[in-house]
Amino acid sequence: MSDVDIRKNADIEQKETTQKYFNLWYEEYKDFVNVNDLPDIKIEPFINTESERCYVEHRADGNVIYVNQLNIYILREKSTKSIAFHEFTHVYDHYLLQQNNIVDKENHAFIYHEYHATIIEMMCALGFKNITEIPEININTSKVYLGMEHKNLELFETLLKEPLTITSWVEVARFIAYTLGRIEFLRTYCRDALEVFDIQNYLQEKFGGTIIKLQSLLYLAKPCDMQAHQIITNVMCEAVYPYIEK
Repeated sequence: MSDVDIRKNADIEQKETTQKYFNLWYEEYKDFVNVNDLPDIKIEPFINTESERCYVEHRADGNVIYVNQLNIYILREKSTKSIAFHEFTHVYDHYLLQQNNIVDKENHAFIYHEYHATIIEMMCALGFKNITEIPEININTSKVYLGMEHKNLELFETLLKEPLTITSWVEVARFIAYTLGRIEFLRTYCRDALEVFDIQNYLQEKFGGTIIKLQSLLYLAKPCDMQAHQIITNVMCEAVYPYIEK
């Protein structure tokens, strides 16, 4: 067998293994959120030549989950499963909108969706068996997990060095939603770890009191309350407006 054939077979095996893990996790996710009639999804692995780390993206059209092909060692990492749960939560939230005949043409709900998905991601990463459980969280485990997230600050600072475009505005809004989701999770389940992830003051220094407004609105928001989602979008725009390209 030639080297080309060996690589081709290895790629096929890696693709099938990635699909197998994500399909298995999706069934586990249904039990995790106690919703068994979530829509079918299609797992589409692709070869990522830039990184071996897990990259996942949900496309609402057709409920497709794009994920780079992963080797077995990365698939066995707990953080990989938690990233999958984050994307499955996007499937769940879009499903709720569809069930209520809501078409979010302006994508106002995306900020809440990222906030919600981050909370579910952290529940998975820190050992919750389901969304109703209140477990004893290992502080050392949470420190390791949260420490990884500080690396995102470098990218965030890079984005804010230049006036924000339509594309970079979305990335900043997504980062804020991720971060507020993590803060809310820690406030609810692991207050001792807040000092490790002390980013509240950082956000308020960058965006002022609108961060407090966003936290309150996101905490009270319901998945299908489009009026609340539009208000959240407006407040997010207010927060980042000083950084927008004029």
